[in-house]
Amino acid sequence: MAFPTDLDPRSQKSSAALQELRGVLEAGWLQEAVDSQALPGCDDFVLLRFLVARNFDVAAAADMIRARVEWAAEIGLEELFQEWTGGPDGQPASARARAAQEIFYGGISGTTLSGAPIMVERLGKADLAGVSREGAELLQLLLKSYTVYLVSHVVCLPTGSFMTNVMYAARMYAHACI
Repeated sequence: MAFPTDLDPRSQKSSAALQELRGVLEAGWLQEAVDSQALPGCDDFVLLRFLVARNFDVAAAADMIRARVEWAAEIGLEELFQEWTGGPDGQPASARARAAQEIFYGGISGTTLSGAPIMVERLGKADLAGVSREGAELLQLLLKSYTVYLVSHVVCLPTGSFMTNVMYAARMYAHACI
C-alpha cells in the first residue's frame, strides 16, 4: 500500500481520530514530551503520522507514541541533540560529535517539487570495514549520528505539512556506489 501523502487532518475521518487520540493521551503529558524533545510536536500532522502508521487504530497509535517517548528517554535523545547540534550555528558541540560528522555518509540532498525532503545515504562512501576495525565505540558513535540524522529530518516533516496542509513523507535513497 502506498503511503497516503494527501491526508488532511480536517477530513471527517482524520479529525475524529485525532480528537479521540488527544482524549486518550493527556494534554500535559503530550506537551511535556514535546518540551523534552521526546516527541517532534503534538500538532495534528505529528499525531496523524502515528494514526496512519497504525491504520487509524487509536489505541495502537497511542501505544506507539508512548513507546516513542520512552525510547527517546532511554537513549537520552535531548542530550544527544544538544551534543550534535548545540554548538555555534547548529554545529556539533563536542569533539566526539564533530568526529561523527566527519565520517557520516548521509544528509538532505534537496526537496521534492512539493517541498518534502529528499534524504540521501551514500553507503558507498562509508568505510564500514574501518568502523568494524575500530571497534564498538566508533560503531556506537555512528549509530548515534544516524539517530540524530533520522530524527532531525523527521522533525521537519510536520512543519512542511503544516505550511502546505498536505502530509509530507520524506523520500530516502540509499546510494551504494562510491
